[in-house]
Amino acid sequence: MESGIAILLRSGTWIASILLAAGLLVPGQGGPALTRCGVALFILLPVSRVLLMLVQFLRRRDLVHAAIALLVLVMVGTGLVLGVDL
Repeated sequence: MESGIAILLRSGTWIASILLAAGLLVPGQGGPALTRCGVALFILLPVSRVLLMLVQFLRRRDLVHAAIALLVLVMVGTGLVLGVDL
């Protein structure tokens, strides 16, 4: 389980860092868009980690840890919904 999470976090961090650097170097309208994508990816990395852990806990039939991971995802989703200004 740890190797899959490590690969996800390592590759995601590299991609987000590259997007941020490109956003700082690209002039015009493209720069801020790349920067926003990099920041969004940094924000999504922990959520994707919990999602990956949920799937792996379900495969192992570890229902206690799967329920905890699901609870964390529900809390993050609730925070996202309540934090969106419509």
